[in-house]
Amino acid sequence: MNGLSIPEQDVYRFVADATKAVYEEWNGIVAGNRAGIVEKFGSMEIFLRHCRIHASVTDAASINGFMLYVPCGKHSDKPLLIRSSGGNNLIYIASGGVADVLVYDSNEEDATTIRLDEAASLHMVRLQQGGQKSVSTHIKAWQASSSRMSVHCVTFGNVRNTLDATLAGKDAEHVVRGLTFTKEAEHAANHVDITHASPECSSNQLFRHILSGTSTGDFTGRIVVSANAQKTTAYQRSSNILLHPETKMNITPQLEIYADDVKCSHGATVGQLDAEAVFYLRSRGIGEAEARKILLQALAEELLKDIASPAVKQRILQHLQIMKYK
Repeated sequence: MNGLSIPEQDVYRFVADATKAVYEEWNGIVAGNRAGIVEKFGSMEIFLRHCRIHASVTDAASINGFMLYVPCGKHSDKPLLIRSSGGNNLIYIASGGVADVLVYDSNEEDATTIRLDEAASLHMVRLQQGGQKSVSTHIKAWQASSSRMSVHCVTFGNVRNTLDATLAGKDAEHVVRGLTFTKEAEHAANHVDITHASPECSSNQLFRHILSGTSTGDFTGRIVVSANAQKTTAYQRSSNILLHPETKMNITPQLEIYADDVKCSHGATVGQLDAEAVFYLRSRGIGEAEARKILLQALAEELLKDIASPAVKQRILQHLQIMKYK
């Protein structure tokens, strides 16, 4: 993903460099690592009290990655681009706050705790490039009433993503999109677990693996609807493309419904590119390789169309255009 760059004027940038103290602030929105926060405030405990972050949200001693804090009612006027260096991270958006975040992961293990207070919103894009060994990331999100969270995970190579989200307050919404590319003998896994713990919440999952070579993929999606979570709306779909006869995709959908007034569904497909669509494009003078690339681009764009920031979305699409599909 070295070809992915976003102009300075389009984003705020923060590099979570674990080797030094880093702290940034934009219109009251704070990003920093543990060393930077301690240098600024004297201790993590003082900072957490300053931000009115309860001990129940996180153990202050566990924040050895980056922390992003959006105060009540604050809106970021540009996306925040965060280069993660691994560790345990925290994103906390207070009541009415709004943030648009792009997290670019290094080849390090990390875990991110996310808390959205009442009517808070988070639009998050995660870009991941797996290395020779599998890289694991874990997001654990908690949402209060009327909060909105959308996550787009765009991954390449050996990656294992886990997302656990709890819709704890009434009328909370969670949308997650996953787009994964693997080649050669790589393996990518996406595991999603969404718990509807309050009434009138909604969730929507859509994941697509595009596999080539002898690579393998795995998707496990679980939706739990608690007994008091009446009028829940929850959808899950996994739609996957195999570009080679030796690729394999495993899908495990799970629904646990303990309420009776709900709308829930799941679906899964595994197939190849539409041969008729390829033939049509070739009949218009387009070579087979280019025709396949055009179709794959369209499938990828379906997963990316809801990204909130036009600048971020455009840069990801430009990166996908230079990829080689086999």
